[in-house]
Amino acid sequence: NIVGGSPFGNQGSGLSLRGVSGGGNDSTAKARMEIEALCQKLHQLGGLARDRRYMAFNARRNEHEIDRTPTDNSNNGDTTNASFSADSPEGVALLSLGLLLHLAQGYCPSHEFLGKIGTWGLQSTKLANDECGAIDYIHQVLESIVTDPLTDASPSDGMNLIRQRAKFKIDKICEALTGRGRLRLLMDNSLISMEEDQGFDTDISLLESVGGDAASVVYASIGREILSSTIRAFRKELLSLKWNSASENIGTLVDLCCVLYRHSAPLCDQFWADWDSFCQREEESNEDEVDEDEQSDYSICYLLDACHSLAASTCVELDNGTSRQPILTYLHPLSSFLNMIASLCANASTVQSILSSDFLPEGLITKAMLLCAELAPQVASMNGSSSKSATLEEKTSVTDAKVVLRSISTLAFLGGSWARDWVRQSLAHSMPHLPTGPAMLYKIATFVLPRKHHALEGDCSELTSCALRLLADLLIDASVEWHVEAVNCFTSYPSFGDQSICGFAQFVSGGIHSEITLSAMSILCSLSMQVTRHAFDPKLISGGLVPPQIETIGEGVMVGFEVLSTLYSGGEMSFPLSKIQIASAHIIISSITAMLVGLKPVIYLHEDDAARNTSYSIRNDIIEALTTSTVVGKVIAFLASSPISLNLIKSKSSVKELSQVMDTVSHYRRHNASKNATYGGWSRFVTPKRASQKVREKSTHLSSHLTSDAKKGVG
Repeated sequence: NIVGGSPFGNQGSGLSLRGVSGGGNDSTAKARMEIEALCQKLHQLGGLARDRRYMAFNARRNEHEIDRTPTDNSNNGDTTNASFSADSPEGVALLSLGLLLHLAQGYCPSHEFLGKIGTWGLQSTKLANDECGAIDYIHQVLESIVTDPLTDASPSDGMNLIRQRAKFKIDKICEALTGRGRLRLLMDNSLISMEEDQGFDTDISLLESVGGDAASVVYASIGREILSSTIRAFRKELLSLKWNSASENIGTLVDLCCVLYRHSAPLCDQFWADWDSFCQREEESNEDEVDEDEQSDYSICYLLDACHSLAASTCVELDNGTSRQPILTYLHPLSSFLNMIASLCANASTVQSILSSDFLPEGLITKAMLLCAELAPQVASMNGSSSKSATLEEKTSVTDAKVVLRSISTLAFLGGSWARDWVRQSLAHSMPHLPTGPAMLYKIATFVLPRKHHALEGDCSELTSCALRLLADLLIDASVEWHVEAVNCFTSYPSFGDQSICGFAQFVSGGIHSEITLSAMSILCSLSMQVTRHAFDPKLISGGLVPPQIETIGEGVMVGFEVLSTLYSGGEMSFPLSKIQIASAHIIISSITAMLVGLKPVIYLHEDDAARNTSYSIRNDIIEALTTSTVVGKVIAFLASSPISLNLIKSKSSVKELSQVMDTVSHYRRHNASKNATYGGWSRFVTPKRASQKVREKSTHLSSHLTSDAKKGVG
């Protein structure tokens, strides 16, 4: 728990609804009485929220086997187990008041009344967090309303699993496939209209920094005030490494911090400016002066400093190897630090500055990846069972492994070519008994790939996708050696009898709508685009490695055909509506095209007969599949004509809407033709007369006629 000690419970709180006698006027006594009343009411509300959470937990614990209590906030950013308890928004109000009262005491510790409300604030904070799950609830709410500029998607739609190029790549693919427009669908999936969207450049080198919408910045700023106040009020208790709960406390605060910043350029730039000032201040002042100076709010800087110290001590402990503890003990501090560093980066210059400095503990990424590689075989044991329960340690370990892979992917993406090369060099170092580079990522994905339904099936699927996605990212502008190692990982392996299975096949069992399929096909596309370069590499030619490399990639392309064919079912063609489906279809077609283009120079120009024959055979197999397979042919033709068809629908929809507007204008003009005859073409600029104006005009017109008649009579 964030604040240790016994829960507030239903014990007497010492609150009273009477003014404090002596030492103040009536207004002061009234203010004190109002504060006491507010504390009393919020305490009662917190007690009700606590009781409601326990009732919800007890009602659900019989349905699911879990090994945690509703007061356990050590979910490391994962709210799955927390869902067994009811949400308690009241806890946020109680936490806010408790922090305010506790901070007020700090400004004048000797004041009797402030000391009293400071004690109330401490007790309220304990009740809010330990019993009402306030920090968990704040994390859950902010995660849903603070958008991530790298994904621009809510956490519930699964797009956060493809963190790196989700927005910049998949949205671009969707716009290209749908004629650079966005489909708007009814509940019955019938198309009613399309809205034009402006495209954007997907080249990360042209992306100076990642921004964020104004609403997210406002929400994040509100959450930051709560986080900063929590750290300011309990910094020594929360961030001190001497406590056994240091890793848990720091990890909880880091998870909330990562949700708040999320690569937002305004917030991240402000933080690093504060960090520079914080570091300079630490160098110029001794520790005592720093503690007493409360003029500047460096709460998040203190959090990063504590997180860095914890990660550095963990790396030293791993190097010493004296007392080996469970993997979670080491993985959690490293994942928290990597997660915080990645979330605080919004541009390439920041990433490069961090990776090239001495700020990172030595061998941080290498050690974190080694821990993930050691964890994978343990997770694989669950793939052979059908257990419906999992321990908190198992679930947290898998979650931390996902955080490590996603954080490294984010750094590699934002940092550009230099950062990717830095990460590849970090993965080149490993233990003697563990693989390096692409083989390490492939082994992690293979071990944790779900084989059966079990308690951690969803988490294992996400971890598999993260490992494959990181491999796909690191293949961009990689050396030939890296590509060769990656191709060797997906070589066919024996299955039953004389049959063999392509290494890509095991990752596409989820179909075209699976993130794992998309990640695996992204790797295939990267390899297909480098076929020509690999085929004419002197080292590969001399080692006779060109034919097996081409053969492995060709088998992967045939697996892609099988995935595409799933769009045709029951004699009907289904258009890929989700972003993942569209991206998977696009990446597979790109792989097929790149393979055909890349094989042509090899067939005509390569000096090795085996390489030419293998390329010729693979080329013929692809063409045969395109020409003879009715299903594949229909899918390709359907996807090829989709942009034209959708543009026609869009044009037809636009014409229909324009016709309706023109009919409305025509009807309006016919209806008002007689009234507007006086003004002609300027009639639409004339304000219609009110009823009172028409009555006055009529009376004036009548009186003028009477006057005219009277004059005629007199004459």
